[in-house]
Amino acid sequence: MCVPRVRLPARADAHHIVQWSQGGVTSLTNTVLLCRRHHRYIHHIRWEVFIGTDGHPWFINPDDATKTPLRSHARRTMTSDLAAA
Repeated sequence: MCVPRVRLPARADAHHIVQWSQGGVTSLTNTVLLCRRHHRYIHHIRWEVFIGTDGHPWFINPDDATKTPLRSHARRTMTSDLAAA
């Protein structure tokens, strides 16, 4: 489930959305799979990631002044309907 428009590689890092140091748990609702490059983006370039109401990860680019969430394109449905799972 990597950052939008990027396919997940054969190897991926599990990223805790709420970090352990902040009380986060290891669970499907608190983790996303990211390629190594985009995992670094989350930690060092300050991309934001959260699980949306559709159960999929959404990303926010730190350079976007509107903070518009971007959906992951590595999801099981490819539809313009944002409510689709």
